[in-house]
Amino acid sequence: MLALWWVLAAFSPSAQARDLTLAQCIELAWANDPDARHYKEKAEIGKLKRSKAVQDFYPKLDYYLTQGPQVDYFGRPVTGQNLFYTGVGLEQPLYKGGTLTRGLRLAETDTRKQEKDYQARRLAVAAEAISAFYQVLSGQALVKNYEALLRQGEEDLREAQARQAAGTGTRLEVLELSVKVLEVQQKLSKAKAQQQVQQAALRKVTGVEEQTPLMLHREFPLQDIRGDLHSLLNEAQSRRPDLASGREEIAYQQLKTDIEKGKRWPQLSLVARYEWEDPQLFQGRKDWLVFLKASISLGNSTVSYDEQRNQIYPNVFAFPPPPGQRAQTFAFSTRTLKYSIFDRSSNKVEVEEARATRDLAQRRWQQLRRQVDQDVKEAHALKEDSANRLETARKQIIMARELVEINRTKYAAGLATLSEVFKARTALTEAEVSLATARNDQAAALGKLYQALGRELHLQGGGG
Repeated sequence: MLALWWVLAAFSPSAQARDLTLAQCIELAWANDPDARHYKEKAEIGKLKRSKAVQDFYPKLDYYLTQGPQVDYFGRPVTGQNLFYTGVGLEQPLYKGGTLTRGLRLAETDTRKQEKDYQARRLAVAAEAISAFYQVLSGQALVKNYEALLRQGEEDLREAQARQAAGTGTRLEVLELSVKVLEVQQKLSKAKAQQQVQQAALRKVTGVEEQTPLMLHREFPLQDIRGDLHSLLNEAQSRRPDLASGREEIAYQQLKTDIEKGKRWPQLSLVARYEWEDPQLFQGRKDWLVFLKASISLGNSTVSYDEQRNQIYPNVFAFPPPPGQRAQTFAFSTRTLKYSIFDRSSNKVEVEEARATRDLAQRRWQQLRRQVDQDVKEAHALKEDSANRLETARKQIIMARELVEINRTKYAAGLATLSEVFKARTALTEAEVSLATARNDQAAALGKLYQALGRELHLQGGGG
């Protein structure tokens, strides 16, 4: 039963290795990153904000219905029967100090900013996934090379021990090989621990479960980026989405400042209402009501004015007409001027906060421009350094292989020891590790350069 359980566990889906390409790792990282999803959702919300801002230009329509006894001029009921009173109101803004148009532009600016933030986050996540992908590949190459070197060292050590037992070798040769094998074991142990850390970082980025073994394709599909440093710096300044987001943030805060200032200008609206009452009273009274609403804030005080006109208004005192007679109909208008003192209507605090936030956005954008130059220079330097190390490692491998052959020939002729041969093999392994590390570092630096330039990823073989 125990053996059967182990067999089932070995072939269960959780124990199967996850075969991943670079493009799949990037897609998983995008899907797993909460900030990227958040920026995408905020971009969709920005479109809804624009629709809401457009609606502020249209008139506001109200419908109201009340029921109760009719009262006279002095507020006393004139009938014991409950009557209904209903109407439809419409308010059309005429002038709001520019807040309506700026509100629409504010929503559009916010949407563009969120879209740029989403693009910048995708580039950052892709660069992080690329770096983690090639770090795992470097760790795998390191472990693989040290395992092969350890096996070779153990074989050489057994041969040296056999030579010592036969009297053709020395104790010194056995001790030297034993020390070198122990050194390789230590390096292999450290490489395995480092590999676990690197795989954990990749799992964190991609969201792959810990129980799923990882099997990565050893591939380099990123298209190379060429050009002198000056042209790359200019490209980054014009292309980086986070720089574009910073510009939109400055415009956004400027619009907020202008909106707060616009609230100090007169606010003017046109209001129209159509009202009617129960036909049991006044033969079904119907009224048209049209008036203007205007207000302006003066510090902590407000001046407001409204003018209204009743086109048809029967019996202003609300007394029931005698039987057989109709209520009198006449027109009149009223004008109201109100001055509210110390009503805390000042928005000075909001204006200053908006201006301070705008200035902060400008300073951050200037700092970001310098950061962009630093990012490009750093990524370009890493790419050039890895290319130089790659070329150096290739030359080292050629020389190390030749050195191994020379020492093996000398050993066959009795002019060298197994320890010297193993030392040459160790140098060859270190050169192979340096070659693999330089190649993976070059690919990771290339991914970082894509992010620094603000370019969308271009993967050879149709990936993107």
